[in-house]
Amino acid sequence: MAAIFVSVSMAMNAQSENPRGIYKLMSIKGKMELNPYPYDIYKIITDSVTMRFMMSDRDKRMFRIDMPDFKPFNYTGKKEITDETDTEQQIYDSDSKRFTQKWWSRGQTSPIFPENDWCYEFYESGQYSADAKPIFEALTFVPSYDPNNPLIGIWQHTITMDQLMNIDNWKDILNHLRKEGSANGENGREFHAYTSTHTVAIPLPKWRPMVDGYSYKIRYNSKDTITLGENRTRQIHWLTDDAFAIKVKVGDTEKYHIFERVKDGQTLLGYIASKFLSDGYSLN
Repeated sequence: MAAIFVSVSMAMNAQSENPRGIYKLMSIKGKMELNPYPYDIYKIITDSVTMRFMMSDRDKRMFRIDMPDFKPFNYTGKKEITDETDTEQQIYDSDSKRFTQKWWSRGQTSPIFPENDWCYEFYESGQYSADAKPIFEALTFVPSYDPNNPLIGIWQHTITMDQLMNIDNWKDILNHLRKEGSANGENGREFHAYTSTHTVAIPLPKWRPMVDGYSYKIRYNSKDTITLGENRTRQIHWLTDDAFAIKVKVGDTEKYHIFERVKDGQTLLGYIASKFLSDGYSLN
């Protein structure tokens, strides 16, 4: 499938009033006005798909990306309500910096949203929290190869091995194992991005338009060892310039996950958007 989401632009065509880019939810006006919201929520808006990004309120390393809007997210203008049964969503005050979303709430048991009344959400672009900013940097960057720090980049988990063999020509072995796995329906669906400060992991599920990811601060001790968070040191076993193995615990055993470098120029957000659209979650 061709890339449908290469990067997120913070700018917008001057002739368009459709919000496009990454916007943070700054406040909600419902039963009460919440400013700021108890945890970070963003909308990632493209011409093809709208995704919601939510930080965990329990663990700031965790986040979720899902697709609540199953149609293009476009400007409607603020309508004067002349028909009390008209509860269509409205999107207005929209440009590259902000927009307002007005929607009809039926939240009978919600402490925030009113019952049978309008709720207002106010969004602004460029308002990343300290926790969300490095995650978005990892989700949207297109890395270039750095020989001094070759781990920086985007990687796909393609193969799992019980143990590493002493092999000279890993390139041919990986090609063979990858084809064998593909024939058995075992295509890798987990991606990791490594930036200069953080690593972000994205396991892509096969059955729902939702991704639960996580991030860690990273320290590069050398080309072969990294420290995640405060004290989780990991050994990087380089197989080729574009493939490495890392030991992980799977149940009660230890295995090696093989990661191969992604070179197609697509961002992690691009993979997620492509997955949501290609797995049958139609917007039409």
